[in-house]
Amino acid sequence: MSKVLLFDGSFSVELKRRGYDCHNKPLWSFSAVIEAPDVVKDVHRGFIEFGCEMITTNTYHASIPLMDKQYDTKKQEDLISLACDLATNAARESGKQIDVWASIGSYGVQFRDASEYNASYLEKLNSPQLLDVMSKYYLEHMQLIVEKGGMNQLIIETLPSLSDAKAVRVAAQELHKLHPNVVLIVSFTCKIIGIAINCTHPQNVSPALETIGIFEHKFKHVIVYPNMGFVEAGETYTKF
Repeated sequence: MSKVLLFDGSFSVELKRRGYDCHNKPLWSFSAVIEAPDVVKDVHRGFIEFGCEMITTNTYHASIPLMDKQYDTKKQEDLISLACDLATNAARESGKQIDVWASIGSYGVQFRDASEYNASYLEKLNSPQLLDVMSKYYLEHMQLIVEKGGMNQLIIETLPSLSDAKAVRVAAQELHKLHPNVVLIVSFTCKIIGIAINCTHPQNVSPALETIGIFEHKFKHVIVYPNMGFVEAGETYTKF
C-alpha cells in the first residue's frame, strides 16, 4: 500500500487564528497575499510544522474576474507570483521534503455566493455556451499560475458539477499542449440529497424521523430500512 500523505487545511481558518479576518474582503483569503504576506507565509510554516507533507498556495480565491475589478494584468501576475513564492519559500526553508501545489478554485468562486458548493451558477449560463465559457475560465487560471507563478502541480478544488469536470478536462488538454509536464489533481464537493436511518431500535425510529422532519427542506429523500434484531448468546440486550 502506498504511503498516506498529509495535505494542509483551511487557509481562512488559520489566517483568522493569526488575527487576519477574511470576512468582507473582496478576494477573501487571497486578500491576505496583498495585505499580510508575512501572515500567509506563517500559515504555510504552521502547516509544515504540524506535519503536512503537501501544501497548497493561497490562490483558491484568486479569481481573475474579481481581480479585474481592482488590478491591472501586471499587478495580478505579480500577486500570483508572490502567493506562489510564499508557499514554495516556506517549503524550501523548512528543510523538509514538501510538495507544493497551486490551488485554483472552481468557476463559482468568482460569484462570492458559495455557489461552488451547489453549482447554482449553471442556471446563469446558456447551454450551448456552457463548456466553452467554463473551459476558457479554467484554462486562463491554469496558464496564469503556471506561467507567472512558476508552478507545475495544480489542484483544481471544489468542483460541484459534471459540467465543471468536463470544462477542466478540456482546459487541461489545452494546457498540456503548452506545458506537457504540468500535473493536476481535481477535487469535488458532493451534494447530500438524502438521509437514512438503519440498524436502529424500532422505538427510536419515529423520534428520529420527527427530528429529521425539522430539516426536511434540505433533503430530497428520507429513508428508513431495517436490520435483523437479535439477541446474542449470553447477552442481555438486543442488537440491531
